[in-house]
Amino acid sequence: MYTIGHLPGYLSKTKAHAEIQEAFEQWGNAVNINFAYTGAAVRARLRVDFECLAAIGEALGGGLARPGGQLAEATRKGVKLDAAERWLLRRQAVPERHPKAVHLFPVLLHEIGHVLGLAHSSGEEDVMWPYLKSGAAAHLSANDISRARELMGAPVARSSLPAASADGDIRKELAELRGDVAAMRAEMKEMSRVIAAAFEGSPVGSGAKAVAGCCKSGGAS
Repeated sequence: MYTIGHLPGYLSKTKAHAEIQEAFEQWGNAVNINFAYTGAAVRARLRVDFECLAAIGEALGGGLARPGGQLAEATRKGVKLDAAERWLLRRQAVPERHPKAVHLFPVLLHEIGHVLGLAHSSGEEDVMWPYLKSGAAAHLSANDISRARELMGAPVARSSLPAASADGDIRKELAELRGDVAAMRAEMKEMSRVIAAAFEGSPVGSGAKAVAGCCKSGGAS
């Protein structure tokens, strides 16, 4: 799950939230993960926030730059957008008094790619191209999608997994989910055998111990 921190006061909360949601959905559709929004920050794995990057320094992960400075950074905990910049929503023209204003959506789309574990791309038409330019891509390119799917492994059915913050986390969670499903099926099959044996009056022996041990292990994980 992801949450959204304090927005700049000049941005429409409704429209900004919609753009942030769409950015997550584009990546979610590409790799079959449901990035769900939560207003409860304590439940969120990821956070989109606006902070002054100059005060944070160079301790963060991948980010998007333009001539003259850094616009945003991606970390294992989410995306930080530079509060020192003037941000624009879609279809907003660059105002004369803020000639260096930046559109939020393409920057955020790029940063979420880093959250998933993607490195920068050498293709200028890709969202993961490391430099912001006029008319920056607002949709994932075929190359962006291909790289993300390759990084994440074979596509799986859409799930309600929490949004993981890095490739390693996502791979681990998907593997654990598959393992949990397989273990549950094995437990159900074994339990059916034990119950059938009990009704027939035959001893269950080691089979019952295996079920008990498996259940205990599952509860501790």
